[in-house]
Amino acid sequence: KKVEPVNLGTNPATGKSIFYYPTGRYGAYISSNRVNVSVKEQPSLDIAIDLINNKKPSAKFKRKNTK
Repeated sequence: KKVEPVNLGTNPATGKSIFYYPTGRYGAYISSNRVNVSVKEQPSLDIAIDLINNKKPSAKFKRKNTK
């Protein structure tokens, strides 16, 4: 069952909207501009902005060329 995301507001650093998704594959999370952060409950806008802006970028995986 798909649940509609909740728009928490706009991230002033990027100008993009921050959405809260109450159900996801691994639980609740917030998302903004392809950056996702897991949360236990719906955060306030200030907390969501801090979490999104302070998230470390994930490592980019490269395939090894096996020849």
